[in-house]
Amino acid sequence: VGFKIGPRINAAGRIEHANLVLDLFKAPNRAEADRLARELDDLNARRQQVQRELVNQLLEEAAAAAERDRVLVFAGREDKGYHRGVIGIACSKIVEQYGRPTLICAINEAGMGHGSARSIAGFHIVEALDSVSGILQKYGGHPMAAGFTIDANRIDEFRLRLNEYAAERLSEEDLGRRIVADAELPIERINLDLVRSLSRLEPYGMGNREPQFLLRGVPLKSTRVLSEKHLKFMLGAGPTTLEALWWNEAQHFERFATAQTISLIGRIEINEWKNTERCQIVIKDAVPDTAGVTRPQAPDRHRHHFCEVATEPQH
Repeated sequence: VGFKIGPRINAAGRIEHANLVLDLFKAPNRAEADRLARELDDLNARRQQVQRELVNQLLEEAAAAAERDRVLVFAGREDKGYHRGVIGIACSKIVEQYGRPTLICAINEAGMGHGSARSIAGFHIVEALDSVSGILQKYGGHPMAAGFTIDANRIDEFRLRLNEYAAERLSEEDLGRRIVADAELPIERINLDLVRSLSRLEPYGMGNREPQFLLRGVPLKSTRVLSEKHLKFMLGAGPTTLEALWWNEAQHFERFATAQTISLIGRIEINEWKNTERCQIVIKDAVPDTAGVTRPQAPDRHRHHFCEVATEPQH
């Protein structure tokens, strides 16, 4: 549901109109339902392409912007790829990579910018917008996410004033991606009984996130690319081996191709395949260990790989 059905339902409202989903749910027969389902599938493919192109463009721009700004503000015309339906997703991607509050404006033909904002812990994005309310047409949201409209001619002023506000409230230590592990875990401890015992902590969600574990200096037996998008690692030595999957990170294959050991943060789960259950790791972030390095690298505020690691038990 999360990976296949949900995104296709969601794509209608992002790319065209959510009424298409209602039409599907109310379809009078299977043939009409199939036609509408195919249309939703096409819309989702368009959404993925538009989103991918915008995120790739902004990630390049963000590298330079993060050198000077605590708050990242981007703007562009809708007919140039800044599609209003995907800027919220793009915001989240930039925040995830750079650990800075991010705002993106999609400018329409009338010169009005429709924006989306995502924030980081400790920076209330609506209060930040309060500080520049005089140059906004309207805005609203909650501490971590917001929407707003602004005259395109005032976006440069908007960026300047938001960064002046942030300069008084965000230090360098507040910025950069931080990944929190609940505990460090030797690979030998990972087994079906452990994963089943962790299921007693469910359901996961806001206020009860799924546990993440740090594995340090694990032998790396093999690395390969799946479906041209994902990375699959075989970890361990001797009788203890474990698969680890890193979704949508195939671009980092070369970094791990010759590595002997790897350090990573991720969650552990049970993979059921052909009536066989096996443990696997779903990676949140990873770094190849080189020259005997067995500890995570020092923080790098402008890259996302193991920018900062902490262990913080919550359960």
